[in-house]
Amino acid sequence: MTGARNIRVEEVAEANNYLAIRNDAGRYYLNGHWYIQWSGDYEAAGTVIHYRRDGNRESLDSPGPLTEPLHVMVSVAGIETPLRSC
Repeated sequence: MTGARNIRVEEVAEANNYLAIRNDAGRYYLNGHWYIQWSGDYEAAGTVIHYRRDGNRESLDSPGPLTEPLHVMVSVAGIETPLRSC
């Protein structure tokens, strides 16, 4: 959701999938189109997303505010499935 702040997504257990972030137009800012990124800070929707991957456990957070809606996806074997929109 545009304007969202204090965003946090965290896996509670290790999993064989990857979190991905994309916008309404289908542009991936994180882990999309068969490309898995390293832990780090990524610019998206007017803010910075802090992405951390420790083994098979991931988390991301952002102070916001978002300038456009983003969708949190779960990528399982290259197939992205919506998890949550913000």
